[in-house]
Amino acid sequence: MNKDDGEKMIYELERISSEVIVSTPHDKSMFSREKDPAIELTGNPLERHVSRWEPRDFREKGFKVYGVGFSLFGYYSTPKLNLLLQGLAHIFPSLGLFIVARKKKGVKDKTEGRT
Repeated sequence: MNKDDGEKMIYELERISSEVIVSTPHDKSMFSREKDPAIELTGNPLERHVSRWEPRDFREKGFKVYGVGFSLFGYYSTPKLNLLLQGLAHIFPSLGLFIVARKKKGVKDKTEGRT
């Protein structure tokens, strides 16, 4: 889905629930491939990754953001390097292969300023 539709979906999820959890790829290579691996895996064209979200996109909405996996300069790294450095991505989500954003009603993000 495009970013505008994603923004609307997040707004609606926040409206109807007490907690919202969103995960999205952050690895640049997920958006530059001719053959999207998600579509190849599922056979579902709706799995195509159309818009790229940054940690700040979620923080601006009050989400707590974590990185999952490790991405070197926005691209997938080796499995060993990924395993060794994925803890950094948890603290600095912009280093993650994926982003996980979580928001509970009435809870503010205390990690402002992190990239």
